Amino acid sequence: MAPFFWFAAAAFVSTSSPSWNKKKVKYTNKEQIAEHNNCISLHHLSTDRHSSSSQSLSYLYAALADDATTTTTTSVDSPNQEVTDDEGEILSQLIPLLGGSPSHLLRLFTKPEGYRGVYLNEAVQQGDLLLQIPLSSCLRDDKSPSWLQQPEQVEQIDDNSNAVVQIQGWVTRLAASLLDAQNNINQLPNKGIQEWLRLMPSDTSLRKNLPIYWSDSILQSTGCRELELAVDSAYFARVEPLADLSAAAAAGTTQAEIEYALDLVQTRAVRWSTNDENNEDNNSNNDDSSSVASDYLRVMVPVFDLLNHHYEPNAEFFRKGDYMTIRALRDIEADKEVLIHYGSSTMPVWKCLFSYGFIPSIDEMYEHSTAEIIIVDDDDDDDCTNRFEVSPTEIPFELVQYYAKNLGYREEDLENVEFTSEIGLAIVEQLETSIKALEKITTVVHDDDKNIQNSESSSLSLQLVKDLRESHRRTLVTCVEGLKEYMEGQQ
Repeated sequence: MAPFFWFAAAAFVSTSSPSWNKKKVKYTNKEQIAEHNNCISLHHLSTDRHSSSSQSLSYLYAALADDATTTTTTSVDSPNQEVTDDEGEILSQLIPLLGGSPSHLLRLFTKPEGYRGVYLNEAVQQGDLLLQIPLSSCLRDDKSPSWLQQPEQVEQIDDNSNAVVQIQGWVTRLAASLLDAQNNINQLPNKGIQEWLRLMPSDTSLRKNLPIYWSDSILQSTGCRELELAVDSAYFARVEPLADLSAAAAAGTTQAEIEYALDLVQTRAVRWSTNDENNEDNNSNNDDSSSVASDYLRVMVPVFDLLNHHYEPNAEFFRKGDYMTIRALRDIEADKEVLIHYGSSTMPVWKCLFSYGFIPSIDEMYEHSTAEIIIVDDDDDDDCTNRFEVSPTEIPFELVQYYAKNLGYREEDLENVEFTSEIGLAIVEQLETSIKALEKITTVVHDDDKNIQNSESSSLSLQLVKDLRESHRRTLVTCVEGLKEYMEGQQ
């Protein structure tokens, strides 16, 4: 399934230089430095914690209750929970109405933190079927309503575009299908789809989480340039689908209703490859890099969109025949939450916030986490600002070159400069300065944002901003610890 937003390469390059050479210094263990693929490997963390199977999962958004405060990653080993009778019965009644099965295995539960998840009523074993929903009960982008006049075309990403994000035509088609269902909800022949649509979060609760609706002052307070660029680009990328849907939608359909449909598609749509009629074990979400999207079908699958995300999932989904299916990746005890991996749109953390409106758990650190450091050359006549993106296990080679140059290395030696303890200490000092700066940041809300500090929406967005900065701070701290450990091993 294609993500709602396609990110151009520029969104991932946190450097001021347009000639980024993509070299990185990677510290992976103390014993050896091995060059491969333009990286110097020095590993200090364990291998990547999310398995290859989790990479094949898709882009779903955890369903929020209207009074929910935030959507977060939940622990696989969360304690057992009791559910109220009325909430626990929802799925057992809904799944049969959708033509799905089994109906007894799953239940909804709203945690004290305010977000909702899907839990097991009984223990399951690895490979067990947890749920299957027929495609006939899904909303599909290849079955858009007749009122949408959109020309057939091969959908392709423009790699030469300057836009940070782009939106493809399938988004408009799937949003049109959703709008049509919402506008005719009482006339839908499938009672299950009617009840599923009524489980959707309200437009106001969804907007609280999505940065595209945040004020400029709150967005800027994240200190994340990539997020700001993505939001700015997405605002303009939405213009065309908004215009197409506004021109074709039923009379009386408001722009707010169209935006709400786009928000739901953004946070809930999934995809599969149409090249394989029965593509079990061949889920297509592990490859978002392809510029041609015509071989994919995008759907909104009832109940699937209630599942929460985790980087170490215990379940996966795929298409099997005429059904979308969820199965266990390992043995799971009764009363544990069913968790899937939403795919590459959750990595790094700012992309997860941008795409789905939540911050994954900041208590755990993964190699795909990133943070940006900003260095201003005060002695430069133009006050040049240099931006570098680091992860818990990697620093960009340009950062090494930058400090090598500051330490007096000749220009002709910079291309093949070695990572020395002197350069490492300078980088550690800069990282520690950046950590202190993050700890001191306070969110400034401008006077022109009327009553925003007192609004429920602002309260949630400010908490998400705080969590994003804390994630970045922990990434920098882990990076510092790894660099110090590596340098100690070289002495």
